[in-house]
Amino acid sequence: MNDSSFTSSALPEASALYHARLAAYRTRTAAPNRLARVMCTHLAAAVCDILTGSTFQGPFDARWLELAFFPSGSVAVSGRYWTHAGECRDLNDVGDTYGMGEWADELGAWNFGGWRPLCTIRAVQEDGVFIYGLDLVRAAELPQDPSESAEVAERS
Repeated sequence: MNDSSFTSSALPEASALYHARLAAYRTRTAAPNRLARVMCTHLAAAVCDILTGSTFQGPFDARWLELAFFPSGSVAVSGRYWTHAGECRDLNDVGDTYGMGEWADELGAWNFGGWRPLCTIRAVQEDGVFIYGLDLVRAAELPQDPSESAEVAERS
């Protein structure tokens, strides 16, 4: 029973399929760290929003934001921050930090490689909690989307 109306689809060469699979694996592997990096940018924007009264203009002296990394693998924001001069202050004295938890909830052990490079360790508590200072200057730079750079390369 040979149906002559059926034609097979043109399939990619084996090497092209292999390289496409590797690229897909790299994208899947990088996704958690990219998410963490973008959430750090959200945290930097939230600090700026709180300190400038949602105007994003005026004095903004925050340099590091305190993150607590728990043995469970979760991350939380305390509201404490340090100025460029090294003075420790609390965002709760200035405005509502409630929304920052939404961004911190997206950070954890599963994407440690995305947010940890933006941090300096400040302390390790007796209960095993690591206290980090998120570098807000570095975090404020939104990372480039790898799919956008791939699209640009394809158009070139």
